[in-house]
Amino acid sequence: MRLPHDVPTGIFHSRIADGGLGLPMLVTKMRVLRKNRIAGLFRRASEGSDPVLKWYSENSATLGAEKDRWATVKYKTEVVTTTRQVDDKLACELYQTIDGGSLSQHSKVPYVHSWVGDGSRLLSGKRYIGAIQVRCNTLYTRERAGRGRQNRDVRCETCGDYESLGHVLQTCARTWNHRHKRHDYVVDKVCERLTQCGFEVFKEPRIPTTAGIRILDIIAVQSNHSAAVLDVTVVSDTAELVKVHDLKVKYYDVDEIRAYASDKASCSNAEVSFSAVALNWRGAFAKVSALNLLKYGFTKSDLRLISAVVLEKSYETYLFSRRRT
Repeated sequence: MRLPHDVPTGIFHSRIADGGLGLPMLVTKMRVLRKNRIAGLFRRASEGSDPVLKWYSENSATLGAEKDRWATVKYKTEVVTTTRQVDDKLACELYQTIDGGSLSQHSKVPYVHSWVGDGSRLLSGKRYIGAIQVRCNTLYTRERAGRGRQNRDVRCETCGDYESLGHVLQTCARTWNHRHKRHDYVVDKVCERLTQCGFEVFKEPRIPTTAGIRILDIIAVQSNHSAAVLDVTVVSDTAELVKVHDLKVKYYDVDEIRAYASDKASCSNAEVSFSAVALNWRGAFAKVSALNLLKYGFTKSDLRLISAVVLEKSYETYLFSRRRT
């Protein structure tokens, strides 16, 4: 994966849904599984349905020693009884690190991250590694290189701001064009899928309102039935995705846009719905955005594709930034 040596341990061992790579921590999980298996044997023996097992559990010194040996299993200093408890503690530790602190929203829509470990050929090897490095915040930046070095210059050479990966992918003047391309690529993917689901799609209409002309990304209509207004946004990894979704809906849910959409669909104003396609640059999906897209006919595989595309295009944006002078 070409990860740096100081990558948090939780990146390797946390569940994929929690932002990690899903490699089991055998040193702890093996002990938990062993403990539960021994406990299961004694439980079956106590039921009395198997007389041989009952006799063996009462007379075997080896089995008794195993029971005593695995009576208590600890992860570091805390007692754990299930592998899920181990996963929760690993995730909690990951979210307390600098690189993993913004991965806490990944578990809200876990199925969009399945591409990390399901063997999918969705991405080439190089792009897969790049997407993982973006997701884990392990790509080289001046901020990352300056950790623990007091006199290290951590300012972006283009705009003078603090050069974190989030800065490169979201705010740097050098990458503004590639950010727009990433946004437009996601819009195209959403439009393509909506068309396949039977919607007539109007892309980037300019709609006059009392607050000025507003240009939204997508109006998808089903003639004489309903209309859906959607706007795509890729935001900072520190943003609250549900709030981002709600703000987008509030911004576009005005009388003029509702009337425009209802006219396109030849339906009543009440049949117009508003939603967003809200993600952050680390591939996390707003839960309410995902649920709405599923209602429109998207599949979980479609949402997985959108998440992977955001990471892929973010990696391309990073490469563009590194190659420019």
